[in-house]
Amino acid sequence: MLGSTVPAQVSRWQALIVKHASQDGLDPNLVAAVVMTESSGDPNATSAKGAVGLMQVIGGSYDPDTNVAQGAKILADDLHHFNGDVELALAAYNAGANSVNQFNGIPPYLETENYVFEVLNRYYLYSPSENES
Repeated sequence: MLGSTVPAQVSRWQALIVKHASQDGLDPNLVAAVVMTESSGDPNATSAKGAVGLMQVIGGSYDPDTNVAQGAKILADDLHHFNGDVELALAAYNAGANSVNQFNGIPPYLETENYVFEVLNRYYLYSPSENES
């Protein structure tokens, strides 16, 4: 279940987010934070680098179900690769695992540093508090 603070433009995709987060062992609020940061919930979003859809997957699908499946799988693979370290996994999602490996941590790219900060802030904001559960 998504937290009550997830914006409407992302929470409208709750069924897809929860389904694919669950399949990949992810917290749906983390996936929602990535969706908000990547596309603001716009399934037709396209980046200058060719990333598309809700989770801005390079070479991905604009179909929301397929795109969330693709993005959640990449995020889960990054989390597995970096032993559950959410910051490193998010850095890898943004800059690529090779960059994180090369710098042995979050790469010193302003875009990536800001990305990790923004996604983590949203993730903590979206995650239900103990009182809300």
